[in-house]
Amino acid sequence: MLIIRRTGLVLMSILATMTLALPAALHSAQPRLEPVAETVIASPAKPVGYAARVTSEPDPSRYVGLIEAGDATSLRDDVSWASVEPTQGRFAWSGPDEIVTEAAEHHLHALLAIDTTPLWASGGSTPDPSVYWLPPRNPADYGVFAAAVAARYAAGGTFWKEHPGLPVYLLAGVELWNEENLKLFWGDETPSPEAYAAMVTAAYGRIKQVDPSMTVVLGGLAPGGAYDDVTCSGHTGTGHDAAAWNGVNYLQALYADGIHGHFDAIAWHPYNFWKGATAAQMLTYNPCSAWSQMASTPVSARSLMVAHGDAAKSIWITEAGAPTCVTGATYTCVSQTEQADLATAETSLWRTYSWAGGFYWYDIRDDNLGAQYAASHFGAVASDDSPKPAYRALQQAWTTAPRQESLLTLTVPESQGVRSVAFSPDNTFVAAGDGNGRVYVWQLSTRGLANVLTDPGSKGVRSVTFNQASSLLAAGDANGHVYIWQGNELLAILAVPSRQAVTSVAFSPDGTFLAAGDEKGNVYVWQMSTRDLISSLTDPRSKGVSEVAFNPADSLLAAGDANGNTYLWSHGPARSLADPSSDGVRSVAFSSDNKYLVAGDSNGKAYVWLVSSHGIAQSLTDPAGEGIDSVAFNPSDTLLATADSHGHIYLWASGSKPREALNDPSSSGVRSVAFSPDGQYLAAADANGHVYLWPVAT
Repeated sequence: MLIIRRTGLVLMSILATMTLALPAALHSAQPRLEPVAETVIASPAKPVGYAARVTSEPDPSRYVGLIEAGDATSLRDDVSWASVEPTQGRFAWSGPDEIVTEAAEHHLHALLAIDTTPLWASGGSTPDPSVYWLPPRNPADYGVFAAAVAARYAAGGTFWKEHPGLPVYLLAGVELWNEENLKLFWGDETPSPEAYAAMVTAAYGRIKQVDPSMTVVLGGLAPGGAYDDVTCSGHTGTGHDAAAWNGVNYLQALYADGIHGHFDAIAWHPYNFWKGATAAQMLTYNPCSAWSQMASTPVSARSLMVAHGDAAKSIWITEAGAPTCVTGATYTCVSQTEQADLATAETSLWRTYSWAGGFYWYDIRDDNLGAQYAASHFGAVASDDSPKPAYRALQQAWTTAPRQESLLTLTVPESQGVRSVAFSPDNTFVAAGDGNGRVYVWQLSTRGLANVLTDPGSKGVRSVTFNQASSLLAAGDANGHVYIWQGNELLAILAVPSRQAVTSVAFSPDGTFLAAGDEKGNVYVWQMSTRDLISSLTDPRSKGVSEVAFNPADSLLAAGDANGNTYLWSHGPARSLADPSSDGVRSVAFSSDNKYLVAGDSNGKAYVWLVSSHGIAQSLTDPAGEGIDSVAFNPSDTLLATADSHGHIYLWASGSKPREALNDPSSSGVRSVAFSPDGQYLAAADANGHVYLWPVAT
């Protein structure tokens, strides 16, 4: 039960008249969409783990077990195109299959870096290792292979069908190449942002055709001097030479070559270490520091992303770390303690960045490449499997980090923003309506898109809701229509008499009625059994209805409006209740026990009203001071969720401070929140076309 202090009483009145009859609910006439039987585990939005080389190890299960035991959620490894498709059209998947198998058996999500090029695609004439890093002559060939990777390992992909006994741990994403700004990873040729941009453009569209929800990450950019000074000489230059590009200059060139709209996140490799340095010194601002270049330098990766409309996208660190010293070491290295301090400092800083995505330490275990090679000593675990202090430091960081990650990330393709989200009554589906006039329906068990319902002629869907007594789905649009679907069949189109945009729709709990509010302050109610309009409830003073909601007993209908009022309709004369501080109520919701009605307003207040006495039980203040766009009670009334216009979601249990804060990973405004009917998950829809789902502990 939500415990709320009573702080005062404000007179609440009751408005208009409406008799709510209780005929039988409208029953389903069409077959339901059936869920896939297997259990599918989606990746966190911000996976953490280690870079790995599973297929190169003599003991892959033990090797990956070290990653799992370190409380990671993911591993990063390569899918070598050159190895998988040495002959065009003939695929040998054993290598990546082993990676994904080991990851799944150890409860990890694989981030697959798709790199190297077969000779038939690159035109290379020798099997020299550097030749395999040549880019393809035809970028479309890379796109075809990237799509094949997605088709094999995405939800429902051929790999999972061939391994029915394996737990389905979906990919954390795919990363397109590795350190493409270095000659070393570009076939010993001068890196070319133009050629790489063409590869990414070819791959992104094909991957999204296979799996729109797959996270596509640009290849991790390596350190390379300072912006416009690739050698860090202190003199302004071009930012690149024959051997390397500075990462920021390279990203700037990618944008100039049309990369915008063809990736979901950027990857960065912010190595910055030297012998004897403390972690604080390694992370101190410096124009030549790859860490500083993410967001702190005058021209940074983040400043470019913001300037090109990608502020909502994240940066992933897909490699970070430092090699530890051994006796007689001549390479640049740090002590094991300094390595651990760096791991602690980087992960601590990382969790403070609103734009931070996944984080991968390079790497899990020391390699046996030779004692005097720096590359042999980056591991958090020694070659004999004894943990270095960094292993424990990362484990501690990953187990104590605040929970900011979502269980699922569902992306609406080419969206103008998701306006509303709702769960089906049986927890099988989640639906979201977007600004392009479509309703997307996902199957929760697979994260797969089950249906796309198109609002005929719509300018945008403003609100979606499921009938809790049947399988009907309703959507209100900007053209003044309410569409009702059964599965993928459009059953009815209801027009509001005002012909104004429908801002909210709600079914009564027993499925008998459907209510719709419009932007001119009208509320309309239809009888579902006949689809007849039975009530038109108009407030002549209202500027527009923001949301409508029925109480659990079907005896009250609430509506919040842009004037700061919340209206209740029942049997009797018309009355209203006024928000004490607001010039606009944006969201309303009843508790399931019918004791409370909460209204969130444009001034960052959520007022919790006592339904029985018409008084305010408590006022809650958005900690960020932003307007509250959506409110929702969980089914047991032990939690109240509020979401604001800057992407913050707060969970309230008792008192005047939230129990927990969740941030929208894209840092955009949250338009709608909803709890699943079993109370296990909270869904949030945002202005950038995403639906995030968090597991919720009550």
